[in-house]
Amino acid sequence: MKPQRRALVRQSDDVCSASSLQPTSTKTVKTPSLDSVVKQVQDTMPVWKVSRSSGNDVKVELYDNVHSLPKYTVLIDSSLEFTVAVYNWPV
Repeated sequence: MKPQRRALVRQSDDVCSASSLQPTSTKTVKTPSLDSVVKQVQDTMPVWKVSRSSGNDVKVELYDNVHSLPKYTVLIDSSLEFTVAVYNWPV
């Protein structure tokens, strides 16, 4: 005889009510520029190789002493979107 499958039932906990929510002060968030990100990477990770392309993109690479290709690569474009690759395989 097969065991019966139990149905999952979601129960909502009304811990927060609308009256308990208080407005909070708003903070202004400053979006970093590509130059500030590059400077921060160079300051915090001096072992990584940073190179800029003509298209205003940045490539940050970490080489080990075993392989000829970079172990980690981070490609950052001008809109601060990034791609991470391990041994040139995108993650």
